[in-house]
Amino acid sequence: PSWVALPWSTLAERELTFQANTSWTELGVFVQDEWTRVGGIPLNLEFGLRANLMGPTGEVLFSPRGGLSVPLPTGTTLKLAAGLFHQPVRDPAVLQHAQDPRAERAVSIHGGVEQWLPFGGILRVEGYHKILDRLLVHPDTLPALERGGTWQSVGTGTASGLDASFAARGAS
Repeated sequence: PSWVALPWSTLAERELTFQANTSWTELGVFVQDEWTRVGGIPLNLEFGLRANLMGPTGEVLFSPRGGLSVPLPTGTTLKLAAGLFHQPVRDPAVLQHAQDPRAERAVSIHGGVEQWLPFGGILRVEGYHKILDRLLVHPDTLPALERGGTWQSVGTGTASGLDASFAARGAS
């Protein structure tokens, strides 16, 4: 068919020149703590904070995360975790030509159930939902490129899923 001969996207992007040997200093600090059997009940808590104080975009980024788990006497563990995560832009071409590049962000929420089985196996089912923003996007239409369009940190999206895994250990 005739559509096979057409490009999947416009190839109208103009040629960019940039300094490929760009360098910057990064400083990251991470703290974490966890508590088991909080208040004498089977409740486990975990908290962490990552701080990126220096980086390619000059942003100060704080990424908190936390989780809890409840182990039950039946060998079942219920889990819930959430966090805010950042992915700084590190591409020299983007850093030198983007309009106010910022680190991409994701808020992630996870929940799951883990079940130990009598023969030594484990079954784990986890679900997650991620809310993404400040994604790096580039206009790829000819009119946008002719106006001088460049990368921008304005994209958004979501991602959801369900993972199941099973493992068993045998005698050696």
